[in-house]
Amino acid sequence: MERKQNTALNRLMGIFNFFKKFVTEQTQSKPFTFDNIFSLIDLTLKVEDAEIIKEFLLNRVEKSEHKNKLNENFEFCSQEIIDFMYATPIYFYGFFDWKEDSEELAVYLEKALKRNFDVEVRTNTFCDLSVLNSIDKVYKIFGENLEKFNITLCGIDINSDSYQIMLVKKGDFEKVKQLAKNLGFEAEHYTDEW
Repeated sequence: MERKQNTALNRLMGIFNFFKKFVTEQTQSKPFTFDNIFSLIDLTLKVEDAEIIKEFLLNRVEKSEHKNKLNENFEFCSQEIIDFMYATPIYFYGFFDWKEDSEELAVYLEKALKRNFDVEVRTNTFCDLSVLNSIDKVYKIFGENLEKFNITLCGIDINSDSYQIMLVKKGDFEKVKQLAKNLGFEAEHYTDEW
């Protein structure tokens, strides 16, 4: 019995050491870059805002004690970048808990549309937010209405129960989809189920 336990433990340790070695090699063999995030930033923000958030990210890396362990997909959805966006305000993407009220998304969209695309719109004209009071009930309606402005509403699925909402020019959605994939995420069109 003891031999079986030792064999199982040795197998587990072997698997653990393999993955530890793999992760270490991956983080050490490739220099850290923000290539995918910076490309997404360039597709979603005006130049001035893009430069501000890029500078923030570069400074964050520079100050990091763990430069060799940084991961671009983690940096994309880190709490620090979310806090920075809300404090600035820069509307690279909106971060919403799954149970947030649809009014929160509506306010975000109005601000992001104005700042990023010079589009002024009252989202409460799209639907009755007091009836459709959760994000899952309104994102498709918002998306359909934004198409009229040549803007696509998309969600970035980061494998959590929250919504990462991004606005892009209609013709840029396929680029966003590929960049999200490069980060290990999936960009979902507003016509998809989120």
